Amino acid sequence: MNGTRRIMSVIAQWGYTGLPVLAAALLATLISQQVDRSGTWPDFFARFGIVLAGCLPLLAAHLAASRLTGAAGLAAWLAGFVALPLALMWARVDHYPLETWHWLMAASFSGAALLAGSGKPFRMLLALNRLPVTLDGSITVFVAIFVLFATSLFASIDDPVNNQPFTVWFDPFYIVAHPLASLAYLSQFAFIGVLILGFYWCCKHVLIRHVLRDHGWVSFLLVSLVFWILYSPVAASLVLLLPLNPAHWSLLPSENHNPFDPVNYFFTAAAWAIFTPLILVSERLLAERGAAIGRHELARAELHMLHQQINPHFLFNSLNTLYALCLKDRASSAEAIVKLSDLLRYVVYQGGREWVGLDEEIAYLTNYIDLQLLRFGQRCQIACRWPADPSRFCIPPLLLIMLVENAFKHGVEPVEGESAIDIELYLDDARMHFTCHNQPYDPIMDANGGGTGLANLRRRLEILFERDFNLSSGHDRDGWKAALSLDLRLC
Repeated sequence: MNGTRRIMSVIAQWGYTGLPVLAAALLATLISQQVDRSGTWPDFFARFGIVLAGCLPLLAAHLAASRLTGAAGLAAWLAGFVALPLALMWARVDHYPLETWHWLMAASFSGAALLAGSGKPFRMLLALNRLPVTLDGSITVFVAIFVLFATSLFASIDDPVNNQPFTVWFDPFYIVAHPLASLAYLSQFAFIGVLILGFYWCCKHVLIRHVLRDHGWVSFLLVSLVFWILYSPVAASLVLLLPLNPAHWSLLPSENHNPFDPVNYFFTAAAWAIFTPLILVSERLLAERGAAIGRHELARAELHMLHQQINPHFLFNSLNTLYALCLKDRASSAEAIVKLSDLLRYVVYQGGREWVGLDEEIAYLTNYIDLQLLRFGQRCQIACRWPADPSRFCIPPLLLIMLVENAFKHGVEPVEGESAIDIELYLDDARMHFTCHNQPYDPIMDANGGGTGLANLRRRLEILFERDFNLSSGHDRDGWKAALSLDLRLC
């Protein structure tokens, strides 16, 4: 059953990663069926099978790009989405199931998915994905597109004011042949763009951030009314100063020379009605993001404090172990020093990371157990069972050592005779189950429930996993048992 669930999980993961290419294949099939006006399911599935067969190289390239990093990922993507179609064109393959627009659509879907961070995008796309997207930037881009579009309209024909409606939308040759006229149109529409951005800036920084936040909704609506009544004719009068306005027409929405025309007021009212909710939503999201960052930083600081408490505790215990060995067996103390060096190296270099390989954490626990066996010798029997392939999963570092330390501290150190510790870690898909049972048990454990070590561990788990974990400890038969289960992350 576990093997079947693991296989289904892998299939689902690969299917989700390859979703952009599959979506492109489905869309291409649908468009093809619409063009041919076919309405049967067999025809749809037949078309989809043909298109999907042609998309298999693209699917392989996308999956490789999502898994690899750096130049290898980029090379894999270019091989499937650029090199292969060029090779087919050069070889004049006429019967390949994909058309040119199929390639372009699949490439755009794949690139968008990688840019959005699905899978493990290679570093170049990841860097692009980190570019900040803000409301200010989006409004500025929108206004810039308007300026360029209006400029292309007016700069592509002769005497655009008197030759409307436009028959040519973009004529690069005419624009290049008349650079001064094109520059004049660009500067005038850029001035109008500045007026639009000024209106947006006043709505955001004056009306919302100052008036609404400090004085409430009534004052906000009244000040917005005054601003609307005054800004509309002032901005319209400035637009009328541009040389592009002839006597019989103007660049205003009203297309006349009356700055107080109701059409102009309607235009600014519509802009206010669009900008205000966008700004309010943006401000709310920024506030929530700031609060989330604050909570995240607070949690990181608390985790760091808990790590600082863990590291000295481990070091003191290890030094006590080494001291006891030096008194008993100097030959064994040399081996203990090597073990302690490996343990300290792990704590220093891996303990500060957010995630480490489960195999690394198990190796750390094994070194610690070996060090303790050098100290206690034959009077302590250890049984450990580890999973066969732990390297596929990651776990926060130093998460399990506290349970093992408590087993030695309360199940071996106070006992003069023989003692035993049974440790088991097994995986159920990505769910880890860890148990540590020692016998006999220390009655002090019943009194304090495991001390500050378990309290720190529980707090770390709450910060890292919220409620998605299960930690328990208590008296079990003739010993003490601690158990922890949580979901691991794929490496």
